Order: sequence, then C-alpha cells, then structure tokens
Amino acid sequence: NNVKSGTIAGDGSLVLKLYYKVDADNNGTPDDEDKYTIKFVDYDGTELSSEEYAWGTAAAEITPKSDQDGYTFNGWDPEVAKVTADATYTATYTANTNTAYTVEYYKQAEAGSDTYNKDDSLTKSLTGTTATTVTAEQIAIEGYAFDSDNANNVKSGTVAGDGSLVLKLYYKVDANNNGK
Repeated sequence: NNVKSGTIAGDGSLVLKLYYKVDADNNGTPDDEDKYTIKFVDYDGTELSSEEYAWGTAAAEITPKSDQDGYTFNGWDPEVAKVTADATYTATYTANTNTAYTVEYYKQAEAGSDTYNKDDSLTKSLTGTTATTVTAEQIAIEGYAFDSDNANNVKSGTVAGDGSLVLKLYYKVDANNNGK
C-alpha cells in the first residue's frame, strides 16, 4: 500500500512508500493493464482467431484447420513472440512432395477412327510436389504411335493439392509399325 504523506516525527520514524508498476512500452498504462489484439490468419487472410492479451504474456498458438489440400502447416509468420503490441500472425505451409496425380493412355479403336479408348492397364498413379508442373511420359505401345496432333492430349499440368490432375496421352493405330 502506498503511503504518500504523513507527519514528520521527531524520532524520524515516518516512512513514505510509493509503489510503481512497470510501463516498459511508456504508454502511461501499467503493463499488466495493457491489452493488445493478437490475430491469427490463414494463408489467404481469413481470420482464424482474434483475442486480447495482456502485455508480456504469451499468445496461445492455434493450429489452423485449413482447406489447403496438398500442403502441410509449417508455422506462423512472423514467429509468435511475447505480447508487446497488436500483432497479426499468418499461417505458412510447405507443399507436399507426395501429392497424387494420374496419367491415362488412350488407344485409337481402329485406323482412321475418331474413337479412342482408355487402356486401364496402362494408367499410372504417380506422385509429385503440389503446385509444380509435371509432364506425362510417352511410352511405346506395340502397334500404336503417339498421336501428337490429337487435341485431347494433356501432356503436362500443375499438380493439384487435391490429387485431381489427370494427364492424357493419345495413340493412333500404327498398322505399318513405323512409328507414324
């Protein structure tokens, strides 16, 4: 308790006592009474949490429930520190290196036909790094040649985090087995 004034006794027994609270940020308010807003937002700016904390305390980190398929939560930017002011922390992610994608191979039904059928025995389930470009491998199929002019070819694409990328290569009948 503060003792701010008193009568001076002849024996010198008067003691005045003044107690001060720390105001490290020099804003005129004791630090234990300062309140700051701490926000956590997802990669796209969506607010995940917003709470007030006292100066010098530790904000409770949260784990985002992101719809970021193909990515793994990596932490907060900037790194979460003791509360000294209003702050916003943004979730950061690392692209997964094992995101699924598919390569399908289609064979012409017969020479001169516009009909192509998917050969399920040749379909490949592969993995790649989310958001990177991958290219389908042309393979040798006996009796067929790669139809480079076929508008339905999807030779390359970006690996989608949800595994939905499907590359498609079309092969025409090669009756002469000359690769044309």
